[in-house]
Amino acid sequence: MEKTHVDNNKKKRYLTDLHCHTAEEIAISREEAERLVEIYVNAGYASVVITNHFTKSKLARSGASEWKEQIDFFRSGYDLVKEVAGDRLHVLFGAEAAAKDFTNDYLLYGVTPEYLYGHPGILDLYTGTFCRTVRGDGILLIQAHPFRDDMTLLNPHHLDGYEVFNGSDTSNSRNWMAEMWANMHGKIMTAGSDHHCPWQRPDAGILTEEPIVSEAQLVRILRSGRYDLYRARIYYENAHFDNMEEDKVKFGLDH
Repeated sequence: MEKTHVDNNKKKRYLTDLHCHTAEEIAISREEAERLVEIYVNAGYASVVITNHFTKSKLARSGASEWKEQIDFFRSGYDLVKEVAGDRLHVLFGAEAAAKDFTNDYLLYGVTPEYLYGHPGILDLYTGTFCRTVRGDGILLIQAHPFRDDMTLLNPHHLDGYEVFNGSDTSNSRNWMAEMWANMHGKIMTAGSDHHCPWQRPDAGILTEEPIVSEAQLVRILRSGRYDLYRARIYYENAHFDNMEEDKVKFGLDH
């Protein structure tokens, strides 16, 4: 299946951000949820996927010892944003997870709160088992910002794809390298704003011919390739290219 996408195809007009965080250290307030929805509506998005960090350290900040209560806390930001959004914005559930042995971040699409409630040991799995488990259950597994300095590039056979554009302007994600790598291995490519702060304008995602209204529909579209990547030109064209040749050697892409 062809994985190369053209930016901003005029036939595809529904915009979805695949990488968005709510306040994670404490429960998000209604005012913060309203502000997040307004930011996305004003920026022209039809849908957003809430991908809060799903790690043992983050869950521990809930103060709960029981798994169910920890998941209740984890999903609370998503639940409130979805409630506040009403029919103005489609809010989908997702996660940015980490396996036991690596600091890598993996975006999970198609995951649901019910799935997490039923898998209390999921964060105790080592990378290979973690990947086989979630993918075996039909969840799409995408390595987020794979070429950041603190990431370990995972063998492509463990993954469905790579995030090839990350909109954060505080980290060098080497987006150009991620896109090159995903193309080399024929993997699904995604883009997302990695939105964390109220003052951060959403700047990335995918464009589709139909609005994405459910987690299952999102997975189908990503697997089918029936979408275009959307990325703000100011970030894409002015990305960190200064050390391109050095980075190619560092990551073994100079052949």
